[in-house]
Amino acid sequence: YQSFLMSQWRESGKTWEKPRFRVAFLTRSVERSYHLLATAAAVTESPARRLVYAAPLDLFLGTQDLLREPIFNDHLGHWQALVNPHPTAVSLRAPVRLPTLLENPMLLA
Repeated sequence: YQSFLMSQWRESGKTWEKPRFRVAFLTRSVERSYHLLATAAAVTESPARRLVYAAPLDLFLGTQDLLREPIFNDHLGHWQALVNPHPTAVSLRAPVRLPTLLENPMLLA
């Protein structure tokens, strides 16, 4: 899939931002996922880039279509799939409101 994206990018004359890899975390709890995402949101230099995804392990293991089901959240709280066959389609799931580091000082610990 990454090779396909890179070839499309090259063939287009590199008219949009270069496709990038993503980091996906599987955690033991929703709270831990939110912790990772809040930290990513606080330290990112480019908030528009969605490079960090997180999901609870039990949700991941209980999903039949692991690659295309939007079970991950990004650092903005939006639902994401590892492989999105329709990247311009609007998600019907409302974004999750993630805690900020100021709302939860324990996230710094």
